[in-house]
Amino acid sequence: MANLKALLVSVVRMNPNKHVSKAFDDTNRLISHALGQNKPKSSCEATKMSAMEDQWEFFVGSAKQKAESHTKASRFWGTVDTFFGLSLIFLSASTTALALLDGVPKEVVAGVGAVSTMLAASASFLKSSDRRQLHEKTSKGFRSLMVKMISCESEKDYEKYWADFNREIMDEPMMPQKFAKSFKMKYTMTPELREVVEQKELVIAEIENKKLQEQQAAEQAAEKLAQKESETCISPRKEQWQSILEIPEIASMSQKMFRDNLSRSAQANV
Repeated sequence: MANLKALLVSVVRMNPNKHVSKAFDDTNRLISHALGQNKPKSSCEATKMSAMEDQWEFFVGSAKQKAESHTKASRFWGTVDTFFGLSLIFLSASTTALALLDGVPKEVVAGVGAVSTMLAASASFLKSSDRRQLHEKTSKGFRSLMVKMISCESEKDYEKYWADFNREIMDEPMMPQKFAKSFKMKYTMTPELREVVEQKELVIAEIENKKLQEQQAAEQAAEKLAQKESETCISPRKEQWQSILEIPEIASMSQKMFRDNLSRSAQANV
């Protein structure tokens, strides 16, 4: 079987045709099925794989969109920082030049200086440079996590990247609504929690089955008891006489009366 598979590979390499490739794929699938390589997975394993795939898709999609949003915010604050920087340079140079020129009113020089001071104070208050660097760092972090998750090869790395992703979300800076990209968040259980829930559901089902069996047993016992009571109600006098005759005093009296009757009949015959 393995030699046949190798022969098919060599044939496809010699004839790079899509029809040949399709036939090879079908044959390869049949060979794999015959070798037992495509065994159906259990429902638990299939559920676990489905949950991990959903979480993987959510991780990659949300990390990508958060990286793009923080990139937009970083560009915005970079533009603001550039505006303040160039404006301060221009106003500072203008203030110095106007102060050196003759015939320029002092009010103009003072006004330009006031505008320059106001812009400097605004730039210091907004801290656009720090905001740009922070959003840029956050964007790089989310983009790096996205690339790492795409190339993830082990469950250990998968769990590590999720821990880093949660930490990055907790530490990410606030972002204006116009930069935040809206996306539908799909919340799914982790495979471990899903297994715990399934075990709990099995335990609950077993308890309910046990209660149902006990209830059925109690109903059957009640039916048997009712049947016995109905049987006793059919012949109550017979049971009464049997219970009366079983009393020792009455039994002795009945024996005595029987003897008296027997002796009387004997005397009458004589």
